[in-house]
Amino acid sequence: KGLEFPICYFPDLSTKFNFQDLNERFIFDANLGIVSSIFKEGITDTFYKKILKHRYLVDEISERLRLFYVALTRAKEQIILVMPNYQELNMEYGKVVPFVDRINYNSFRDIVNSINYVLDNFSKQVNLNNLNITPDYVIMKSSTFENIPLINKPITYRNVSLVKQPLQTTTATKHHPKLMSVEQQQNIALGNMFHEYLEIIDIFKPLDEQLDLIDNNIIKEYLWSFYQHPFIKNLNIINTYHEYPFKYNEYEQEVHGIIDLIIETKDELIIIDYKLLNLENVNYYEQLLTYKNYLTKVSTKKISAYLYSILKKEFYKVL
Repeated sequence: KGLEFPICYFPDLSTKFNFQDLNERFIFDANLGIVSSIFKEGITDTFYKKILKHRYLVDEISERLRLFYVALTRAKEQIILVMPNYQELNMEYGKVVPFVDRINYNSFRDIVNSINYVLDNFSKQVNLNNLNITPDYVIMKSSTFENIPLINKPITYRNVSLVKQPLQTTTATKHHPKLMSVEQQQNIALGNMFHEYLEIIDIFKPLDEQLDLIDNNIIKEYLWSFYQHPFIKNLNIINTYHEYPFKYNEYEQEVHGIIDLIIETKDELIIIDYKLLNLENVNYYEQLLTYKNYLTKVSTKKISAYLYSILKKEFYKVL
């Protein structure tokens, strides 16, 4: 919990939930006490046990849904669900999954399958026969090790003494002062909202439709100005990376920070750092230089860096 990863795979979704406790002849419940089965031409459930089973299933499936939701939110960019093909269900788009279907969820596959009409456009069928997958890696026999030659030779070693030195940490991202005026607090709140909506908006989808979902007209205006700026409109963008965290070591120092936005084109990575108003702070150059130094370690593309003033609605090239 709390960890995030760019891409998350979710295999084994067909594994059945474990409801074995319901098969016990005696079950303790905090509300119903000890509930048992009875013998009536064979072992059968009492009315109380049927109530207990119903409550148990509702609580257990609710908890599985909660855990599944938490797991899905760990992905920052892409979720990949690995499972067999959907089963045919007659569900209408936008309708709530019937309770009788939800209470019969036996696996995460059942959950996903119940909303397949929503996910169908995002699904891709894979033919396992064309992947050249072999199960040989799970076969481990004693004969596997018979042909390994034995070497009767003493192991030599030497002592190495390392002097421990504390690793200094440098943060490349600027922090706000603790004591701020009301106006500063309002501006920072505006900047935070600008950051949050930029993370949500998909630059490859119609902008108008996405902005219509935002109630705050001020934020709408600033977002529109950013995306309609000639600098952004003239780029042939192939990918974007929002709030990109990084960390690397340099000269016995650990450098880390978060890059507001990286725009990727065919030949270039463009760093964009959002500022409220002032673009002339000398510290910004060092900040963006640190970002650029990191990206040169992980990419061979050309790197450039810009500041963007939210209030002035203008870009300023730094590197």
